[in-house]
Amino acid sequence: MSDSLQTKWPPLAEAYLDVTGPIDADIYIAAGEIWPLAAAFAESTFHDVPAGQIALRTVCARITAARSSGRIQIEHLQAYIVRAFKHEVLRQLQRRRLHESLILNNYECFEETGTDVDVERKILIEQIMARMDPLCRRLFELRSLGYSYGSSE
Repeated sequence: MSDSLQTKWPPLAEAYLDVTGPIDADIYIAAGEIWPLAAAFAESTFHDVPAGQIALRTVCARITAARSSGRIQIEHLQAYIVRAFKHEVLRQLQRRRLHESLILNNYECFEETGTDVDVERKILIEQIMARMDPLCRRLFELRSLGYSYGSSE
């Protein structure tokens, strides 16, 4: 098992309020039981186990909200969580690929307009991005797409 799979699912005894919303204790515990499988899936898909943990907590919060509103009734909680987690990871993977293609298209756009983009600059940017942690990389991609840090007021 690689070092990246050593990310542990923190224990919990009662309901939990995550950034994505409240999570019922039984859902959180069930997610913890499937975490080794989810971590392996995140590693093979994202190459980023902590992002997989965030995705699993997001799924847990969504399931908690749907179950508490009465929209769903779940017989096999772990199977439901696994399925929802895989859908979430694949959704995020699609989003990442779209962002990467937009960034690459921006480079091509510079070249097509006759602006001489230095090849060394491209390589340097790619090397810097490869060394960024996932949060910094995400912020850089969003800034490259034109998003700002400020509020939308």
